[in-house]
Amino acid sequence: MRISSTKPICIIGNVYDQNNDSCELKSIFINDGKVIKVIDGKADTSLIQNNFIIELANDEVILPALINLHTHIGYNILPIWNSPFVWNNRHQWRHHPKYYADIRDFVAFIKKDWANNINLVESFVAEYVDSKKMDSLFLESNASYLDIYKTLALTEIQRVHAILSEIQAVCGGTGLLLQTLSLDDEEPDMKRYLIRNTGNPEDLGIEKSLKVFPVVDFYTPDAILDGNANTDTSKWNPVAQKSLDQFTISVHQNNGQFYATIAHIGEGKTGNLYHSKKDAYSKTECLSLLETLVQKVNPDNLKSANLVLVHANGIDYKDKATVKFIKDNNISIVWSPVSNLLLYNDTLPIETLLAEQINVCLGTDWTPSGSKHILDEMKFAKYYSDKMNLGISSAEIFRMASTNAAKALGNLNYSEIKEGGCADLFVYKVADINNVADHVLANDDHKIRFSMINGRIVYGDTSVFDSMNVDYQKFPDSEGQYSKYKGISINSNLKFNLESAIQKMDTLIKSYSTNVLNEELQRTKFLSSDDKIYSDRISKLKQDL
Repeated sequence: MRISSTKPICIIGNVYDQNNDSCELKSIFINDGKVIKVIDGKADTSLIQNNFIIELANDEVILPALINLHTHIGYNILPIWNSPFVWNNRHQWRHHPKYYADIRDFVAFIKKDWANNINLVESFVAEYVDSKKMDSLFLESNASYLDIYKTLALTEIQRVHAILSEIQAVCGGTGLLLQTLSLDDEEPDMKRYLIRNTGNPEDLGIEKSLKVFPVVDFYTPDAILDGNANTDTSKWNPVAQKSLDQFTISVHQNNGQFYATIAHIGEGKTGNLYHSKKDAYSKTECLSLLETLVQKVNPDNLKSANLVLVHANGIDYKDKATVKFIKDNNISIVWSPVSNLLLYNDTLPIETLLAEQINVCLGTDWTPSGSKHILDEMKFAKYYSDKMNLGISSAEIFRMASTNAAKALGNLNYSEIKEGGCADLFVYKVADINNVADHVLANDDHKIRFSMINGRIVYGDTSVFDSMNVDYQKFPDSEGQYSKYKGISINSNLKFNLESAIQKMDTLIKSYSTNVLNEELQRTKFLSSDDKIYSDRISKLKQDL
């Protein structure tokens, strides 16, 4: 992260504890990004004059920052994706022409391909060049200079892309997420700005030599992948990828290379809903992984490998031996119900996993066909549970996005407000202080009064920033009726201009959508409260259950 606390702070207010689903009045002392002291009740303000005091109202609750262990955040600024089919597994839609045009190529355009458009190049390099010299810059004799300014503009767009994506996550109370932007090819400094992520050991409080290993594919099919949603996937065989060898080698070496591994596996139909049939390939892929873990991995070391499986829809959770193996080896599962239902019209038998005491976490996947942020995923997970009469409490949903996720990462010291912990939290306005979890999951993200990361309030109501007399930037009115009362405050050395960044991203999205897709699409809004297109889709998904 490139943010830090600016002054000692004492927050006095009701603190929610998801582990016992209760609230207590406490005074939280924060300095240098850490919670240095927690006192029960209201502190004597006359004794803490060197602290900036934030005393919350009775209907405002302090909650620990949330963890999102499944996200592809670099896609989150894209418009909503209307998937053309219900798929059997991820390898089908990832090779469909509409995915290429609507998603893959769209992101490539935003990141760098726009530099082939002379009008956009001229627009984006203009801020680096005197207007009187712009015409001469595009002469052939000045090609080298143009390349320099194009590189500057490309770097700035990548930075804008990263920061805007992280702001959206912070708006949903997220403090830690799966490695920012691409899982594979981003430079280290492009992976972190406002928020903690698994790609940076310092953010996790672990040794710098350790790494959380993000894996998109442990396996790929030995088939011709043409994007056909009706292909018989039972004829596909999984081919192990280099990433699987890297993981097994690390385990054999006493997990010396990887502190934890978060791997996508078996993403497809589960055979759980609407009398559906489990995707044959996803089942085979999961079986292949489990067989490899049983046969080729040191069993003593596997227990401490902190293996996290994302989706894992192909696993047979009715098989007692499989469930026992998962539990005995501390393997966690990340559930993404919104993405599962939108793409496959199916999702995990989550009640079975919980009944078997498998450690379940939550993840948003991505905004094009998933949730906007982790708070929205939690809200939908609760709705799904209630609709299906699964009996999952709101407190359990909170734990999936906090303490369960911290456990998945080797009992990480995170998502609990306690002395010595990270000063990462958010404050939410509730109607019933005795029923916090239910109230939060039944309401909207605009009720977050502020989000704090590393002891600094980075997002929240403009009134909060005004009261603290700190620099901040307002969201433009165009973001919506709720966003216009929100702002961000980040280190001035980032030299980041929110309004300019939004305009740049909107310019890129408009250029691609109108010139390539032949339709006008809009960037997703920061708040779901302000995003009618997104909210309508979630509403329809709920109606279709």
